[in-house]
Amino acid sequence: MNSKAAICGPIVGSIVLPNAGGFIGYFLVRKNVKPMYEKLNYPEWSPPQWLSSAVWLGLYSGIGYGSYLVYKTGGGLEGPAKLPLTMYAANLVANWAYCPIFFGCGNSKMALIDIGLIEITAIGTGFLFHQVNKTAGYLFIPYILWMGYVAAYNYKIFKNNKPEVKVN
Repeated sequence: MNSKAAICGPIVGSIVLPNAGGFIGYFLVRKNVKPMYEKLNYPEWSPPQWLSSAVWLGLYSGIGYGSYLVYKTGGGLEGPAKLPLTMYAANLVANWAYCPIFFGCGNSKMALIDIGLIEITAIGTGFLFHQVNKTAGYLFIPYILWMGYVAAYNYKIFKNNKPEVKVN
């Protein structure tokens, strides 16, 4: 294997991994997305779906590349990269669970709780990545900010669509 392939393979794999997980989560619930979107009351500051998809592609690619930098700089899974990459894995699992929770189960409250977990693990991962590779840590800043937006957005959806309480 030549040296370009030895470098490009892990970089591409690191970028593809978070995107693949996001795509699979969406693919599993895709038939629920349109009918659900048509029934919900959204905040007036809702982004168009194409913009949201483009943002996720960029964010997943950035954090994926950051994971490569940490893996490379931190000596793989046995060196100083072990804890940051473990936190990153937890973040990805929480993130990938969002689509099935929100669109698959139609549970905006549980999705909001999941976003809290995503945000906590994203902040922790960004901090730990920064300890190993500063650029990798910085790559988490847009992701953390976007998750703050997603949390506010999900909260508004939860509040705007809360079922009425019926008193007997």
